[in-house]
Amino acid sequence: MSTRFWLLLVALVGSLSNSARAQFQTDFLMESDPKITGSGFVRVVSPRYFQLWKQALSSPEQDLHRRAAETIARAASMQTEGLDQFREPLQKVLLAESSLPAVRYSAARALAAINAQDEAANLWDVAQKQGIDLRQLVELTIATWDYRPAREVWMARMKDSRTRHRDMLLAVRCLATVKETAALPRLREFVMDQSQPADLRLESATAAGSLTDQGLEAEATTLLKDTRKAAVVSRVCAVRLLNRHTSPAAQALLLTGAKDAESSVMAAAMSRLIEIDPELMLPLAESALAHVDANVRRAGIETYALKPTPERMTAVGKLLDDQNPTLRNKVRKEFVRLAAMPELNDSIRAAGMRELAGTSWRSQEQAALLLAELDHKPAAPRLVELLEVERPEVMVTSAWALRKLAVPETLPAMFDKANRQTTFRLGNDWRFELDLQVAHLFEAFSVLKYREAEPLLRKHVPKELKLGEYSRSAAIWSLGKFYENNVDEDLAKQLIARAADSASIPTEMVRVREMSAVTLGRMKAMSQLPRLRELMGPSPELSQEASCMRWAIMQMTGETLPEPTAVKMGFGFSFLEPQ
Repeated sequence: MSTRFWLLLVALVGSLSNSARAQFQTDFLMESDPKITGSGFVRVVSPRYFQLWKQALSSPEQDLHRRAAETIARAASMQTEGLDQFREPLQKVLLAESSLPAVRYSAARALAAINAQDEAANLWDVAQKQGIDLRQLVELTIATWDYRPAREVWMARMKDSRTRHRDMLLAVRCLATVKETAALPRLREFVMDQSQPADLRLESATAAGSLTDQGLEAEATTLLKDTRKAAVVSRVCAVRLLNRHTSPAAQALLLTGAKDAESSVMAAAMSRLIEIDPELMLPLAESALAHVDANVRRAGIETYALKPTPERMTAVGKLLDDQNPTLRNKVRKEFVRLAAMPELNDSIRAAGMRELAGTSWRSQEQAALLLAELDHKPAAPRLVELLEVERPEVMVTSAWALRKLAVPETLPAMFDKANRQTTFRLGNDWRFELDLQVAHLFEAFSVLKYREAEPLLRKHVPKELKLGEYSRSAAIWSLGKFYENNVDEDLAKQLIARAADSASIPTEMVRVREMSAVTLGRMKAMSQLPRLRELMGPSPELSQEASCMRWAIMQMTGETLPEPTAVKMGFGFSFLEPQ
């Protein structure tokens, strides 16, 4: 096959591995043992960048103005220091009569990004003369700066029936941002006027609710009384009006909203009740857990998590199988936290075991994660069974959980599974979930000191792409644990070849090279020290791979090596990169 094909294949496998890994919630011991710091590229801003950007802003080319301003805004988003020097050049672009709208917008955005508050007056004046898009950007920005001359304009805009819709919404948002309580009467009018657009009513209700903690109960009562399906906006507005209210009347109104037929009203009211006092939600929590709307179910979970009892944990445990991934993860995390309470521990573990025994992949995954975190060793036999499940989340999580639980009686079954998966992968296409599952099993062999697995681990040292990056890395890491302070020269020769294989086609996987260096250090393979020094170089860059080599050399020799130097990177723009 061609060189280009292999380079593309390795790059594709690496990118797929990183993106696919994100769906799993398991970790690897080899990522934290040993503790090696060294990921790093550092973003270095050369003064030459600033010189080029200033030249671009002072040139007669408007496209250069726009692109320089956009670059400065991006630099500000990366917390780059020293950008205040561009305030004056950007101001000139902003105020120039010849500036095109897109150029002026970019200059305004850059000034906002560098927090040029002393330019608020100029920004305001230009925004009033230009279109709504620039006003949206500028006015929301200067509202956060509380530019006081704008308040009168926003108030006048709200009172003028001729104000265009987007400008009216903008005025409402800005007045809420600056906490202008004088806007309350007009906001209340908008909320109560059903002829107004829905988004203006909702925005006005949000603003009013943020400005006061009393006095809006009457409006909320009127709005909640309209139970027509078409009046759902009114009822959502009612809940938003009570965003800071805690009076008995407000609580009663929120309880009414929490029983609404529309889930958007229910969820908002329930959330506010929980903020005031979770006790208020207890009568509604059980039914909320069974609701079709995820936000309503979330309110039930939060209520029982704040007011837990063993019986309530049983009810919440069923949501380890929730179709919404955020909710089932939330239940698991709450269970881990609450299991520290002795009175809840048994019921939470029982709930986890019930879900683990079920047939749903969602509950199996979450229960495996939960019971492993709780070190619940009675789960081990069921986890062994789940190694055979085809669903990726279950097969991977069960292997990880078995490693966490470290029950010796499970070793024969784990070895058998790892061996079968190895044979299968050598004869079939690469599958990422199999790579992760076997890697977790290999780490379990290390934790449990299962030397019978050594021949299988050694099969993963040679460069065989089908066996996967994680499996091979975990195998090499585990061999390092087996041979700590006890060098095996044949293995050391293989590992130095893996560590050095960064230029062949296809190149060796980076994680494999890293773990090869770590294992050489653990074995104290002095015969490979010269080659390892050569690979690291006299001034290693701050990369994980170089840091692993540095760690290995220090383990072998006992010396303290200088910290690796950082890899310096520019902004990565195609626009005006200094040479």
